[in-house]
This record gives sequence, C-alpha cells and structure tokens, in this order.
Amino acid sequence: MIAPLITPEYMYIWTTIDKNIDPTIINANIMIAQDVHIQSILGENLYQKIMGDVISGFINNPTDSAYQNLLNNYIQIALAHFTHYEMMMDVRTRETNKGVLEKTTPSNISNPASDSEFNNKVNHIFTRANFYNQRIREQIINNTNLYPEYFSQIGIERIVPKRTTYFSGVAYRSTPLRGYDRNKCCGGPTGYNVNV
Repeated sequence: MIAPLITPEYMYIWTTIDKNIDPTIINANIMIAQDVHIQSILGENLYQKIMGDVISGFINNPTDSAYQNLLNNYIQIALAHFTHYEMMMDVRTRETNKGVLEKTTPSNISNPASDSEFNNKVNHIFTRANFYNQRIREQIINNTNLYPEYFSQIGIERIVPKRTTYFSGVAYRSTPLRGYDRNKCCGGPTGYNVNV
C-alpha cells in the first residue's frame, strides 16, 4: 500500500524545477524517491505506519498529530528534494522506441548543461536532500516516545532505518595549517600527508 506523499504542485513550490516539466515524470519519481529514500530513512515499520495513516485519512486525526508533524514538516520537504534528485536524469534524457535520447533546445533559447555542470547540479541537489534527511532523523531521535515504530522491527526481511548521518564529501586543505611541520608528523616526508 503506497500513496504519493507530495504532488507535482508541491515540487513546483519547494524545488527549483520548471513548471513545464511533464507531471507524469514528476509523479513517477515521487514514488521512486519515496520508496527508495524515505523508506530507508524511516525504516519499513514507521514508513508503513505513515502510509497507512495517509491512505486511511487518519493522519488528519488530532491523536495522530506527531506523525502529521513528521510528515508535513520533515518528510515532505526531504521527499521533494530526493524526487528532484531522482528526476534529473529523466529530465535530461528520454527513453523512446528509438533509444535513449538527450533533450536539446534551439541554440537561440538556451544550451544544455555540460556533463560537469550537470553533475555539479545533481550533487548539489543530493546534498540538499540529505540535509533534510538528517532533519527527519533528528526529529525522530529527539522524540523517541512519539515514533516507537522507528525503534522496533517486526518480522525478518524488513527494511531497517539507516541511522547514520549523511555524507557530503571531504574537504582538503591545499596548504597546511600554521605551525604544521610535515617532517615531525607521521614518519616525516615519506609518511602520511595529513593536512587538517
């Protein structure tokens, strides 16, 4: 039992996608992002609890306010950005009976992004999505009594929540810190270079 937790209209408001993008592409990627990313954040038990409450309409019941808060203020914004991330390749290319085609526009209007520009944009969107992913985790962990499904697993072969923080890359310094002497660290010049 799966229901979309956001709509294309929500995507137009909370992401930078253009309103001329085909809603069928958006809807397909909402379901993918929801199933792949949101379910792995929440774990199957909490995900199914929220799905059940949305489908039944119980999510609007005052006794379900903690789950409604989690959905409205944390899950939906993260889902919007994970959907944006998932749909980037579908916006750039289309699968047709002629093969996988890259979309182009007349040169007097705009030019398609280069591969490096496209990859930078995708990475930026993923970093943003992971920020909101972390906010979901913090809300749950700071309110453990409100979301017992997150901490309990019923049955085997269930998707357990990923409880680690997001990874946004590694920053390297091009020059060592003041006072750092490579010859006195890690075995001298032949040792490990630890510019931190």
